[in-house]
Amino acid sequence: MPHDDMTEEVKDVTERKKDKEEEDGSVRVAVRVRPLIGKEKVEKCAECIQCFVKEKQVLIGKDRMYTFDCVLPPSCPQADIYEQCVTQLVKGCFAGYNATILAYGQTGSGKTFTMGSGHTVNIQPSDIGIIPRVITHVFQEVAARANRCSVQVRVSFIEIHNEEIHDLLEPTLSGDPRTGAGAGVAKSIVIREDPKTGSIMVLGASEEKVSNYNEMAACLERGSVCRSTGSTLMNSSSSRSHAIFTIYIEQTRIDTEPVEGDAQDEQDLQEFMTAKFHFVDLAGSERIKRTGAVGQRLKEGIHINKGLLSLGNVISALTDDTRKKGQGGHTGHVPYRDSKLTRILQDSLGGNSRTLMIACVSPADINFEETLNTLKYASRARNIKNKPVVNRDPLSAQLADLRQQVFELQQELRRYKLAEHAGLAADVSAGARGPSPSTPRGTYDRLSVNMSPAPPLHGSLLGISSTQEALEQASAAAKAKIQTLEERVRELQAKCISFESSIGEATQRAFEAESSRDLLRMKLEEAQTRLGEPVAEGVVEDGVEQSLISDYLKKIESLRSELMNREAKELQLSMELNKERKKNKKRKKRKQKQENSKKKKKAGKH
Repeated sequence: MPHDDMTEEVKDVTERKKDKEEEDGSVRVAVRVRPLIGKEKVEKCAECIQCFVKEKQVLIGKDRMYTFDCVLPPSCPQADIYEQCVTQLVKGCFAGYNATILAYGQTGSGKTFTMGSGHTVNIQPSDIGIIPRVITHVFQEVAARANRCSVQVRVSFIEIHNEEIHDLLEPTLSGDPRTGAGAGVAKSIVIREDPKTGSIMVLGASEEKVSNYNEMAACLERGSVCRSTGSTLMNSSSSRSHAIFTIYIEQTRIDTEPVEGDAQDEQDLQEFMTAKFHFVDLAGSERIKRTGAVGQRLKEGIHINKGLLSLGNVISALTDDTRKKGQGGHTGHVPYRDSKLTRILQDSLGGNSRTLMIACVSPADINFEETLNTLKYASRARNIKNKPVVNRDPLSAQLADLRQQVFELQQELRRYKLAEHAGLAADVSAGARGPSPSTPRGTYDRLSVNMSPAPPLHGSLLGISSTQEALEQASAAAKAKIQTLEERVRELQAKCISFESSIGEATQRAFEAESSRDLLRMKLEEAQTRLGEPVAEGVVEDGVEQSLISDYLKKIESLRSELMNREAKELQLSMELNKERKKNKKRKKRKQKQENSKKKKKAGKH
């Protein structure tokens, strides 16, 4: 028995520690070491890294030890990775928390295999990656919550290729990055920040509503086919872009409680929550010397390394103690806007999200430097502190609070009535039976004196009528209060509906205005580059004010006049320069003549 008690205590301590880690906003980091591949075995490469699973440490080389939240050796199957690292993130999404999984590592280290963002058809069940397992888990949770909440699931799939965002679910609109098909049809995909919540949104990317595993898996497969891949000396199917697969979960929880006085009516306590789950399959860092990339592959490698460098700068800014506080106690600058990748991942790194980074490394000694850099990169990421919060709709939360108050008042009124009826029944039964053994002697005397039939009955009837009147008054007051609260709830519901409609219209107008502004800015930049051609009248959309247009035109005219002045000055300077050149030529001729005449005179003397 003492041993069992000790075991239970250890389990409780472990669970509390795990819950504390989940509540902590630190970015969790897992390291996965892949097995040696055939090429490395042929080259007789040795293993340069050792895994200590229980200690959660890895040793690279002879004396460089790193500690992480989870260590996954080459023998670790895909199912264990999911259970150890991902299960709690999926459950957290249904509790209203955002989540992100980042796969980072050098090219050919197994990131796409771990994430499962490649092809999902005709693969072994043991090789299924994280994303297909999450899809299965998501719809299991949806089925388990079918009786008490309504869940809507949407997905999007984008890639960042050469610092351009492509929609993988609708590649013909944004242009197929591999074939160039559809590139003539422009699709504007922009990154915006929600002014109210501060969350990052990718506007213009298609979002498909899905209702089962097959539909979401089809979206994943369709996007994976359109993703940019290529062959290098280090990887025959290297990912040439950063891919982001996102699952959006919107759920309306409904708890039903009976209303006092009507057993058939039900009061719905609704709570609207949202969550998003990012799966980021980063392109592998690579050295041009080893990959042998040229032409288009070289350009892709440069953009890949540029995005990963920006990601590293963001991690350094978030973890460097000397940069956390700037002048005057303000938070130091974090360069999220240096690349589109870091801008999209702003919530995942230091924002509202629970984030897991999976660092994929190669054990071969030929990749020692790349593996060491990856471990340093991941070790710094462990120090990032996020601020995850439940994404609730404030209006629905306020309505739910008011409805809860109404329900509590109804329960209090019910308890009050039951108590009054129970006390009244006890008084009547006590009067019929006589005093109980615990009744005091004085009370028995008073009861025995007043045992005449008529007066006690009349007195009890008067007591009953007065108690009923008090109950009716209390009930009327409670009903009036309940009615007032219900009217207030209806008013708030009406306001909520009107607010939602106005918010939707305002959001649409804002999006149209931003799109028009971006289009105008592009056209104006083109006009400024030309400067000699007038700006076309059809460039401006209806949503832009004429004053803004006139300001831009004035700026263009001022720039044009400034350019003309500079050209006039340059012309004047060129004319003066030509004059000086002519003068210099004349001077040279004179000197030449003088020298020739001197030479002739000397020759005549001799």
